[in-house]
Amino acid sequence: MVKYLSWFSLLVLFGSGVLLPEIVGVIQDGYSPIGNYLSELGAIGAPHAMLINYGSFLPIGLAVIILVFALYQKFSNFPMARLGILFLLGIAIGYLGAFFFHCDAGCPEQGTGRQALHNLGGLIEYTGAITGLLLIYFATRKQASRAFANATLFTVSMVILGFVMMLSLEMSEWKGAWQRLAEYMLVAWFVYAVFWQPSLDKTEIET
Repeated sequence: MVKYLSWFSLLVLFGSGVLLPEIVGVIQDGYSPIGNYLSELGAIGAPHAMLINYGSFLPIGLAVIILVFALYQKFSNFPMARLGILFLLGIAIGYLGAFFFHCDAGCPEQGTGRQALHNLGGLIEYTGAITGLLLIYFATRKQASRAFANATLFTVSMVILGFVMMLSLEMSEWKGAWQRLAEYMLVAWFVYAVFWQPSLDKTEIET
């Protein structure tokens, strides 16, 4: 059952988390995937806000919870990695926060109380993702395959880069692209982690 839920959740991440926002972004007048946040598609007053909020943000949040549960079981022999996986629930909090607290038009740094809660959800998402992936990296770099550890390190590096750059004033015209780098790298990591088999890597354990 968990296996099928994991498969379904991965399809949701790809369909709701990548395809749907990009399709809506193309058809929404004045929206640029390079210069606009993903959350702007579901902002108050956005023409396709309901579709994005119910078809993207909500299912992504629920899918991440399912994947975290599945990965927590998979990493039963890696206590620190399991702690890191729990931190990845921050990603679910970020997306559910975007669903419950739609951002103001343009998703400004300062806005209504709803915008402040939206921003807090985003901060929890990236803090949880970065902390979780770092814990998973340190837990697996000497106890599992180097390939998985290196992939995790690369992912967290891209998430940090994307997060820092999209908050940079100098990169404001590219904030959408930087956010997509971070978000889509997380999607790729979940796909890799779900299909990776720790039991097959015991021969690569470092002493």
